[in-house]
Amino acid sequence: MKRFTIYGVGLIPTEQKLWQGAGFDFAQEITDCDLMLLFIDRMDQLIEVQRLTELRPKIFLVRGFSAEQLPEYWRSVYDIQTCGSGVHRWFFGTILESPLPKDIGDLLVEEATPALSEGLYSCLLRDVFRETAEWCGHMSSVVGRM
Repeated sequence: MKRFTIYGVGLIPTEQKLWQGAGFDFAQEITDCDLMLLFIDRMDQLIEVQRLTELRPKIFLVRGFSAEQLPEYWRSVYDIQTCGSGVHRWFFGTILESPLPKDIGDLLVEEATPALSEGLYSCLLRDVFRETAEWCGHMSSVVGRM
């Protein structure tokens, strides 16, 4: 089973276990990751998030601050969508060609964590399959000409 790396801030241990069960390994420190989940409720957590500007996860989900506070790189490169309002407003973005689940807004509640984690795992896995197919197609075209 392919494992993807997740960096999460503000997840409770029960939620972490659900994400691990879906195929994710948690990064213990700020590092490159495939998926980033940020549940920011306090300004001191935002300072940590601002250190993440160099990270380029394939998917990110952020709750707790405005889109203007997202790193500039994220705003310029990612397809960013929003759902909810007020303290329940989510920003999520992706650089994958595979679309995120259409019902992602409905899945951004604690009760739906298993479905959300499995849906995002599937999106990341489809992207790996696509990249592999492109690479294999390129290699076979190069090798075929030799």
